Amino acid sequence: MTTRSGLMLSNVVRVTTDGTMHNVLIDQRHVHLHLPGGATFVGAIHELLCFAVGAANPNESDGENQHTLGEFVEKGVRGDFYLVGSDDKGEPQDIDVDTISAFLRPSKGVHASALAPTM
Repeated sequence: MTTRSGLMLSNVVRVTTDGTMHNVLIDQRHVHLHLPGGATFVGAIHELLCFAVGAANPNESDGENQHTLGEFVEKGVRGDFYLVGSDDKGEPQDIDVDTISAFLRPSKGVHASALAPTM
């Protein structure tokens, strides 16, 4: 985390409408300013202490986000959203595309939560 001009900047991941993930620096206390109509929770990756924040009132022109995060983010999220990190006390922590990608693609190429139980 970086402090600059009174801002507490941390690395978060912006997931654009086309599903592409990008590392960006923002002050998590103000993530709502980057989303139309304020912010709402749209998912979480508990294992990474990471949660997803999307627009509370997306623009009508915003299409459905094509993310590949599966069950970790709600279906039907419109527009861009952010994945932000937190420690166990709720304090902002850095999260990045590499960490999320590694979690989603373990050594066998499929996250365990995506596997259906066998009978």
